[in-house]
Amino acid sequence: MGIKGTVKRSTDGDFIHANVDIDLIITEEPEMGNIEKPVEIFHIIEHFCLGRRRLHLFGRDSTIRPGWLTVGPTLTNSNFNAESYCSYFAPPNSHLTGYTEEIERLRPKSPPLKLMPERGGGAPRGGGRGGGGAAGRGDRGRERNRHNFRGDRGSFRGGRGGLHRGGFPPR
Repeated sequence: MGIKGTVKRSTDGDFIHANVDIDLIITEEPEMGNIEKPVEIFHIIEHFCLGRRRLHLFGRDSTIRPGWLTVGPTLTNSNFNAESYCSYFAPPNSHLTGYTEEIERLRPKSPPLKLMPERGGGAPRGGGRGGGGAAGRGDRGRERNRHNFRGDRGSFRGGRGGLHRGGFPPR
């Protein structure tokens, strides 16, 4: 199965079931020459991809399934009905699967976003190592931004060699 482009849970929920867990198929080794696909692969695809455009290339009589267009050189039967197939793509929701409000209600939803609470109403804090704001730190951050600042241990910071990270010698 292939999907081209970026799939977003927020906008493509009608096409992709974004809350699908990992599905694993464990089966016995098939007999020599057996080219049958495990039926579970179809279940996985049908559960993951909610759209109506399911095309099975190189299908065989044993793999014809409802809701799929199966084509292949060895087919002797077909479940293809042109009128029925074209009706799947009639406006206004031509690319969507049918659904009911109950299905939508039962469908797993994305977890709500956690909003970070404001801390103390002050200015934002720095962004990690050497990151940004010296707000609320007095003069500490200001002098280190000068080009030739000598650190507490006597070496120039930022150059190669000498003392490294935070003025400590390498291990």
